[in-house]
Amino acid sequence: GMYIFVPILLERSSATFMNLSLLTADFYSLVVALVLFHAKPSFLYFIAFCIIVGGLIIYNLAGDAPASRLSQRPSNFKSKS
Repeated sequence: GMYIFVPILLERSSATFMNLSLLTADFYSLVVALVLFHAKPSFLYFIAFCIIVGGLIIYNLAGDAPASRLSQRPSNFKSKS
């Protein structure tokens, strides 16, 4: 089921965003452990989830700016020809 939406996600965002999104699978496994097994999670799970979601938001808001800056050459750059 998930692989149906991969091309759509890659078209709208990037492979890095997809890989970061896959990190949220740990959160879903935590929810299942809470519901099915009545486990008591450490507070670190919630801190990690907030960091992952924050990273996704920051990455998506940054857009393509870092890549465009890397592709620019300085004006004094001389290629060896």
